[in-house]
Amino acid sequence: MERESTWYLGFIALAVWVLTTFVIEILQIKSKKIRDFTDGKTTTLIKDGKILEDNMRKERLTIDELMEQLRSKNVFKVSDVEFAIMETSGEINVLLAKDKQPVTLKDLNMLQLPEKEPTAIIMDGLVMEQQMAYMGITQQWLDAKLKEKSLTVKDVFFAQGELYIDQYSDNVQMSKVQDSNQAVLTLLEQCTTELQKLALNSSEQQRKQLYELCSHNLKEAIQEMQPVNSSNS
Repeated sequence: MERESTWYLGFIALAVWVLTTFVIEILQIKSKKIRDFTDGKTTTLIKDGKILEDNMRKERLTIDELMEQLRSKNVFKVSDVEFAIMETSGEINVLLAKDKQPVTLKDLNMLQLPEKEPTAIIMDGLVMEQQMAYMGITQQWLDAKLKEKSLTVKDVFFAQGELYIDQYSDNVQMSKVQDSNQAVLTLLEQCTTELQKLALNSSEQQRKQLYELCSHNLKEAIQEMQPVNSSNS
């Protein structure tokens, strides 16, 4: 604009620009055709494990760029991909083949309990009673966990959930006996979980019962070790 021009023409130009943008956004909400015209459409790059070269040329995408995008999704083999779609933003999203997808609790027919948001229960050496009530944690449970680590509340800078602990002293050394007991317990718990998975996936009744028996015995062994672990700590 020139200095001699009428000053309000600038406000009119700005108002027209804002109104045009607003109208386009309203039309995009109401019409998919307009959205496709203004934003573009998604493009399938891999289907049933087959690379669609025509679609890649349409998006001007090289095979090197495609492989780079797949690696960013932790996919290194094209054969592992069921579908790969390029979004209008340029990002490529990948659906793995069924046999390459991570196993979930639902696949194992295991019940998944709802989780609560992790909440701080100790801050600056003070117990957060309201957060403990929200998490369903009792003072007795907290005291027992701290006693296992030979700690008091005043020794703890920050504690969260069930149960992450950060102490004021960063150089505190846990005893070797305690570390050894905890390592054994962790290994036994992992073995119990694996036996439960084998029992669920076994089609032979005799083998299934054997896995269940071993899992039950391991659980009893873990329960018997808990007092030993507490006394050694």
